[in-house]
Amino acid sequence: MTSTVQSPYSSEQIAAWLRGLLTIAWADGNFDDQEQELIASITKNELAPKIKCDSLEIITPEELAAALGKGTPAAENFLRTAVMVAIADGTYSPSEDEVLQHYSFVVE
Repeated sequence: MTSTVQSPYSSEQIAAWLRGLLTIAWADGNFDDQEQELIASITKNELAPKIKCDSLEIITPEELAAALGKGTPAAENFLRTAVMVAIADGTYSPSEDEVLQHYSFVVE
């Protein structure tokens, strides 16, 4: 018997979430193997197993807030996974920090 896990997030929220993670991963100009593996794992296992990450574009903080809501559990969960992506390669770069700071207003 096969069961499917129903995501608590809408397809719009999932797309925004993944665009945010990719924006952070590319912030330092290097989308390395650890970041790719983490995003692939989150995508495959939790959010959107059928979505193709290479077709997503960067997202502004305003677009992210519009999709996830400001101060919502979805925004808080996004920020947690965003930090995980930022430190996945063992280096927390100033450019990743800058993007995270811009995104952090969605949880306020």
